[in-house]
Amino acid sequence: MKHDLLPANPITGIKPDYRKSETNDRDSYTPDELQALFTSRIYTGPAKATEFWLPLLGLFTGARLNELGQLAVSDVDVGGPVPSITIDDRSDDPEVVKRLKNKQSRRVVPIHPKLMELGLGEFVRAAQGTPLFPELPRQAKVGPECTAAFSKWFGRYLKEVGIKRPRLAAAHSLRHTFVEACDNCGVNPKVTSALVGHSSGDAGAGSAMTRRYGGGTKLPMLRAEILKVQFEGFPDSLRKWGKGGH
Repeated sequence: MKHDLLPANPITGIKPDYRKSETNDRDSYTPDELQALFTSRIYTGPAKATEFWLPLLGLFTGARLNELGQLAVSDVDVGGPVPSITIDDRSDDPEVVKRLKNKQSRRVVPIHPKLMELGLGEFVRAAQGTPLFPELPRQAKVGPECTAAFSKWFGRYLKEVGIKRPRLAAAHSLRHTFVEACDNCGVNPKVTSALVGHSSGDAGAGSAMTRRYGGGTKLPMLRAEILKVQFEGFPDSLRKWGKGGH
């Protein structure tokens, strides 16, 4: 353009996208860190439901923190042939306001047997009202960013436990740890993308993949894949929900 070699600037109006991918600059939890977190006081003494369950759900589903915080009781099927969690921003109930990152985030995730072993079924069956975690704030007018305060608390808690470090993004690193475990345990990468609500390459592929792998007819196959997932460092024995002061 400076030397008049082009009739017009072909990139006029195009702005660079400086947004970081959610996979950038984030570490997974090490085995020692998982051991320290899941043997800390919220898993050995009295704890709130959010404190006990949100880290566990984040680790064993790979879901984003706010996806978990805005779950309704009806989103968690603990009595079906394949226990599962439905992550969706659509609802027939006008009182239920949810928000997801994008349409690819709509999915159904089989519940890992470890969560059932730790008492998720009993917790869900005993839940009162619509939200699974009613103690989290709901702000329908501005969107359900209900886990902001919890996220800050969890960051402080990691520091208390002794595993806080710059590249460990508290709750979001649980998601990275799940993805890494899927890779290490031989889960089909396309299934991993569907489980965590990622696009698998382009704008159309993610939606198609979520529909293919997230529907009820595919749940047994999804469960077979999620059964492969194990975490080095996660305690072999963990106190069940409802025991010891919950």
